[in-house]
Amino acid sequence: MADVASQSEAGVDFCGAGGTGCGTETLASQSCQFGGQSLAEGQSVTAFLNSSGSCVSEQRVCVSGILSGSYQYSSCDSGAERSCLFNGKTIASGEEVVAYLKSTVPNGETCKSESRSCQKGVLSGSFEYSSCEINTYRSCLFNGITVPHGQAIAAYLSSSGTCQPQTRTCLNGALTGVGDYASCVAVAAAPSSCLFAGRTVNSGESVVAYATSVVASGIPCQSQVRTCNNGVLSGSWQFSSCTVEQPASCLLNGQTIPHGGSQVLYLNSVADSSGRCPTETRVCTNGTLSGSAKYSSCTQKIVYGPKDNGKYFAHFLVEASQTAEINGYVNTMVVAADEASLKVAADKNFSAIAVVSSAFFYKDPQTGKFGMYADYKERWAKMVPALLKYKSKVVGLYPLDEPYWHAVNTGVSVDTMYNYLVTAADLVKKDFPEIAVIYNEAYPMISSDLRLPPNYDIYSFDCYDGWDLCGYPVPQRPQHVRQPYMNMYNLLKTKVNALNSADGGKRKMLILPPASIYTDSKGNMGMSEVQLRQITDSFMNLAATDPMVWGVVTFLWNSIDEAGGRWLGLRDLSLETRLKFKYFHQQYTGTDSRISPVAVTAGSTARDSSIAQFTDGNLKTAWNSGKPVGTDSWIQVDLGKNHYVHEIYLAVAQLPNGETTHEIWAGPTSSESSMVKLHVFSQNTSDGQILYLANSTLHARSDIRYIKIKTTKSPSWVAWQEILIHGVPAR
Repeated sequence: MADVASQSEAGVDFCGAGGTGCGTETLASQSCQFGGQSLAEGQSVTAFLNSSGSCVSEQRVCVSGILSGSYQYSSCDSGAERSCLFNGKTIASGEEVVAYLKSTVPNGETCKSESRSCQKGVLSGSFEYSSCEINTYRSCLFNGITVPHGQAIAAYLSSSGTCQPQTRTCLNGALTGVGDYASCVAVAAAPSSCLFAGRTVNSGESVVAYATSVVASGIPCQSQVRTCNNGVLSGSWQFSSCTVEQPASCLLNGQTIPHGGSQVLYLNSVADSSGRCPTETRVCTNGTLSGSAKYSSCTQKIVYGPKDNGKYFAHFLVEASQTAEINGYVNTMVVAADEASLKVAADKNFSAIAVVSSAFFYKDPQTGKFGMYADYKERWAKMVPALLKYKSKVVGLYPLDEPYWHAVNTGVSVDTMYNYLVTAADLVKKDFPEIAVIYNEAYPMISSDLRLPPNYDIYSFDCYDGWDLCGYPVPQRPQHVRQPYMNMYNLLKTKVNALNSADGGKRKMLILPPASIYTDSKGNMGMSEVQLRQITDSFMNLAATDPMVWGVVTFLWNSIDEAGGRWLGLRDLSLETRLKFKYFHQQYTGTDSRISPVAVTAGSTARDSSIAQFTDGNLKTAWNSGKPVGTDSWIQVDLGKNHYVHEIYLAVAQLPNGETTHEIWAGPTSSESSMVKLHVFSQNTSDGQILYLANSTLHARSDIRYIKIKTTKSPSWVAWQEILIHGVPAR
């Protein structure tokens, strides 16, 4: 504690400055002793330097039991001889005092004393004590009996039992030894208990003991039964419990991996020569990690382009309840990137192109404002689990339809939209590098100034109103002119190839043929079904002959209303048109059940035609007999061996259109006597129409090797674009 005086001198209010021991607390008063008298707290006394002579004095004050000053004499006689001081008392010169060698002596001894005389301030002798006391020894009390100092008594540990006496001696009030009973009745001794791990085990009882208190993970605790027999415990193991240690965790790159946990790491920190970053899953087993991969990241050179061969075929706007209807028409569905939609596609064994735009982009239905969500990363993270669950079925991810067309219609700059597209694709690619990311643009934007985002795998555009001429001028893009579809296709393809040349990519194209007819509010049709089927031949030929085509998505399956008119979808068009697109799917995808004929023969063939064109897969070519209907108006294919045939497609080549009759025969040999008539098509037919056969008569046969088509009525020369056959070899 600081000196109170120094605090005062510093001008500080000690308690006010936050000192301790202040407030309402009051120190207890302590007295002081001087010259044989008691001084109260704060009381003062006059003290002298000597008892005689010059009589120099000072005032000594009692403060908290401490007397200030240092003078020792309570009186002074200036004319007398000097006195002496003994045990705080003044002895006048010439007087004597009795002094003792010790203040106390043991019992039986005497106090030694001497007389000390004061002569002019000098006290004779050397004994220091003014009094002496002889100690006496105390007696002891045991069960009501007084035991004098030095005497002994017999005592017992209990009042009954083996009764072994203990001797206890009184030494100055304290008894030695143990035993609280003065008497004891001897009885037969009970079996002795045992002590194990701090607990009593009665004679005859047992306890489980363990060799060790802790064992390593994976090692069982070893135990034994120990039995108490009259104070003797069998066995030797000392531990009452045993704990199996928890499996040790592992430490990898500063991260703790629990036992049984795993972490996927990269074998290299940079991609290998193929641009891949192979990984390894390392598993922690009781402190030991499997494997050897050690890199948490890998710098990967992204090779843009699909990682598969494609051949995907889908229709826009197929509802989940319509999967049975589209069976045979598609192998892929365009669906929302949610678990329910993805499950529908997966359950029906369709591949899926997932639309992920809701994670990234919004358009206000009231204001028309378009933009990218500020929290797009969080929204995408919520979409990822469903995509991961059905990853094996997802072949494409579709961030936004017609992005630059959105931009020019909503006031978003082209540069801003470009940044949106790159940002979205980068995030999608980060989580799904193996799935193709698809870019699709509206036809008015397909021009030389189109700036393609480079981090996509598949590029496409839509133009649904023709082939030879496609796309009408629009106010937003006056520079666009109506032009052949292939002009726009080749322009886009050139830009895609430029990207591939720049970075070694393998990007491809997606084509979007029309599969619907638009009727405006006045009932005017953009094209007829016949025209639709005719331009479909051109799209089929493009898909079959250009290796850049990765897939086909037609517009559309279900009918929809738009811009005051109505798009009549393929589902609501005629059977002839639906069969054309079913044939398109079968011809493009080349399903496993497609049968390729080994030989073709015909009754006659025009000079500028070839029978090989009947099976070349190209609807832009046709076999022509070179003659009107006659006895040689037939063509026949040889399948090489007997088959179960499921279905037959025949693509009509005919000009003019009109009533025709075609007989379909089949059998195990080329002889008509071994063949059966499967079906007769007798109807009005047109160029490009698809005739489809799948009936019970066909399905009942397992011996079909030869299929023959005989034409008995036609307004034109007998000709066919193509035949397509599906089935499996007979056993």
